[in-house]
Amino acid sequence: MKNNSSDCSNSSCTHELSEEAQRLVATINCNSSRQQHIVLVCKPSLESILVTVALTYYAQLHGQYVRLSLEKDCQLQLDEVPIGPIDGLQDLHLVERLITQLQRFYGQPTRYLLAYACSYDDPAMPQAVYEWARMVLHYKEQSQTLLSAVQTEAFLKYARRGCTECEHARQFIRMSKMEDGSYFARFSCKANVLPLVASYFAGRLRTENFAIVDPSHGVALIHTAGNMRCSVILLDEALLQELLHTKQVSNEEHYIRSLWKTFYKKVGFSERGKVERGYDLRTHWMAKRFWSGLHELEPQ
Repeated sequence: MKNNSSDCSNSSCTHELSEEAQRLVATINCNSSRQQHIVLVCKPSLESILVTVALTYYAQLHGQYVRLSLEKDCQLQLDEVPIGPIDGLQDLHLVERLITQLQRFYGQPTRYLLAYACSYDDPAMPQAVYEWARMVLHYKEQSQTLLSAVQTEAFLKYARRGCTECEHARQFIRMSKMEDGSYFARFSCKANVLPLVASYFAGRLRTENFAIVDPSHGVALIHTAGNMRCSVILLDEALLQELLHTKQVSNEEHYIRSLWKTFYKKVGFSERGKVERGYDLRTHWMAKRFWSGLHELEPQ
């Protein structure tokens, strides 16, 4: 996959890579010289996926011999060799360089599209990002007109889905008041969206201490009252369980939930059957996978 027009293709610049990335490039070169098919394993993060894409240029790896896969979903085929994963945190300059190149050719929305796409949980997502990036770096400004290209359709599909999951998080995260006066919520969806919506909740709840935990992705947002930003934390299993089970809701929270359940019951359509219009607007506007977080559906 040689591309002399890209800043990422200069293999003489491998001294810019971390030791981990240099070892990965050396392993890729060793296997590609034997014309073996390679699976580059990625962690489920923007940094890992984009650094892995960038390293294929340093290794001058041809696209027909490589595919990308998420670590937890990696299913090897015959004659495939797995390599990686790399977390990408030591090579963030490669992420920025790749994004800058893609944005130069594809326009300003590129950063947001990449963030949304790379957040989405799908085994085929890293490969779609990889093939789209190769297409953009090959066709340059012309890539903006290739809206019907297979690579564009696949990439934008994941970007749209990641954006939708961000909107679900903004709409459906429910905060509860804890005994210590802070607020807490747990929320999981089909994408690792908490880092993408952190600024939204920091702005909405700037005067409050709060935490939002995503058990599925092992991520938490921690906010201290008065701060303009949230801290994004990767959780190990012990810390995850501590955050989920140590805090208890306040007496005030129980009272608020009771009031909300009463209100919800009064405005419902209890006399309408399931086939009648307006029976349950929640069914239409809110996916059932989010219903477990609704306090109004808990038994009295």
